[in-house]
Amino acid sequence: MTLEEAQALSPGQTLYHGVARNADGTPQRFRVTGRVRTWARDPGRVEIPTKRGMYETHTITEHDLKNWHTSEEDALRFGEIRAEVPPLEEKEERKIRDAKDLFVYALRQGLQQSAEMAMHFLMDEGHGSWVEMTLERWRRKLPPFRKKNPEENPGDPQMAMTLLGDAEHEISQAEILDAHSKDPEIQRRAADWAHSAAGILQDALQEIHDLPPGPRKKILLDRYHSLRRRFQMLQSALRLSVSIYSRSKK
Repeated sequence: MTLEEAQALSPGQTLYHGVARNADGTPQRFRVTGRVRTWARDPGRVEIPTKRGMYETHTITEHDLKNWHTSEEDALRFGEIRAEVPPLEEKEERKIRDAKDLFVYALRQGLQQSAEMAMHFLMDEGHGSWVEMTLERWRRKLPPFRKKNPEENPGDPQMAMTLLGDAEHEISQAEILDAHSKDPEIQRRAADWAHSAAGILQDALQEIHDLPPGPRKKILLDRYHSLRRRFQMLQSALRLSVSIYSRSKK
């Protein structure tokens, strides 16, 4: 479920969990019990009061929107994809929050069927541009698909420079789309570019941290912090765009 979909919910609507299941295998259903809370000064924040059965209540926040679906069909499809993945260790289990995480994990582990199912699900959800970007990173063996050799130097300045260049490209694409149109589909594509940039920046920072102290490390860190500030401004702009569009619909 997207932030836009969450902000448009009304009391009485039913939400379906992507992973949690009832005894008969159907997705657990929660009913929206009140008005969705939003904050003018923090457009990306949301709280949705829900209830299941007589006593079980749960407040959905912006942090776990990815686990929820507005249709039972989508929840079932994600559950089918998740079921194809072999049992995971608890540490890995916590990392898989949605179909994007599942797609990356399946590619890394060589789980072709799971990767294909997740890819088709994401394409149907309108995340085709993100899928293409992720596949390109997988083909180029860039993080998170690059496996370090323990015998190699812990940090690679050339890899850090490549990652920072990729992050700058993704941020620029998102900025162009955000400035071009406030249409929800365009905004979704911009959010995909931003999501990709966030992951690349994280990988770049790890690569920089592994470098030995010196002027090269300082230059790369300065560039990272500059891109990080630019990314944060982009993130705020995207959240504001979603908030304005949501209010205009009402």
